[in-house]
Amino acid sequence: MTKSNKISKNHISKIADLAKLKLNESENNLFSKQMSNVISYISKLDEINTKKIKPLSSIIPNQKNVMRSDVIKSSLKSEKSLKNSPDTEGDFIKVPQIIRNK
Repeated sequence: MTKSNKISKNHISKIADLAKLKLNESENNLFSKQMSNVISYISKLDEINTKKIKPLSSIIPNQKNVMRSDVIKSSLKSEKSLKNSPDTEGDFIKVPQIIRNK
């Protein structure tokens, strides 16, 4: 495992904090090792020579995008779409702030 594949305990703590998970030291160590192993395994793809491989947009030969006509229809009324929201502000759904200002 190269140094760039190492996921530190600090990274795991930040990810856990963003996911609002509380991890103890043992879990933090375990997840750090597991994530490092996953990244290391995936990085083996870098060893494959793909110079002669053509880019692929679909595994189905001769597939074409099916596009529908762009038709204007009436949409859901604001009042109805906000009816089940726990908190609103004007015509918007109000959600708790999850990004902290530094």
